Amino acid sequence: MKGIEFVKEYKINLVNLTPLKIGNGKDELDLLIDKNTQKPIILGSSIAGAVKNYLVDLNLKDDVNKYLGKEDESDKDRESKIYIADAYGNEFKLSTRTGIKRSYKYGTSEDKKKYDIDFIDSDTEFELNFKLFSKDKNELEAEDNLMKNVVEGFKSGNQIGRASCRERV
Repeated sequence: MKGIEFVKEYKINLVNLTPLKIGNGKDELDLLIDKNTQKPIILGSSIAGAVKNYLVDLNLKDDVNKYLGKEDESDKDRESKIYIADAYGNEFKLSTRTGIKRSYKYGTSEDKKKYDIDFIDSDTEFELNFKLFSKDKNELEAEDNLMKNVVEGFKSGNQIGRASCRERV
């Protein structure tokens, strides 16, 4: 990025309070696991989407568009000034739950349609990394204020995205 004067980093360690389903967007039964580390991964784009929605719910849409990028504008306005990295779980603890396919038409279970769904166990820790890029002190202060809302949301146990989590101190 051109004209960047300031860079600030935030690292937030989160622990999921309930079993977590991180899908690959293709197969409902698959988990998103990094092939190299064999650890669960939450893509930065997924974190960004959840954070954007959370901040919009706080009536901060203008700041979201300005600092996290617009989704419907030119390439110049689409670029986020806050980089959000992929987050890796500290370990791969798996739990499995059994489900039964239901007939939506009749509201009953279908014959021989039992399946298992894998989840990342609760108490898995993920490190979220945010990097703020600013052209001047005013922009850095505005981005910093936006991030303070995100940090406060995690600290207070608010649901960001569909994840229930807490910040580990």
